[in-house]
Amino acid sequence: PGTGYIGGGTALMCREGIIVIKVAVGEKRSFEFSEWIILEQGSRKIRIVIVYRLQYFSNHPVTTGVFFDEFSDYLGSIILSSEPLLITGDFKIHVNVVGDPHRLKLLDLLEIMSLQQDVLT
Repeated sequence: PGTGYIGGGTALMCREGIIVIKVAVGEKRSFEFSEWIILEQGSRKIRIVIVYRLQYFSNHPVTTGVFFDEFSDYLGSIILSSEPLLITGDFKIHVNVVGDPHRLKLLDLLEIMSLQQDVLT
């Protein structure tokens, strides 16, 4: 995320015997991402995307609105993946908290993209 940031980031850990191929790593103004293809024994593949949304603070004054714009564009570029798609990470949006003002916007975006939120907590 550049200089002046503390904390954050993501990791991907797999057990021995699983082949992991890095497809892409990138950074938008509001989030970082990495894309991976996981090959299991046989020919099963899955594309895993890990997203880390950077927190709004004085050194990074990027609003949630910017995140939704950038993330929507990014989703449009990956949802047609030929492999099954799993998106995970830290979005800094609590879909399990009814009072989170960004909860419905994220859930609506996922629904528009034919994606489903499976983690409840």
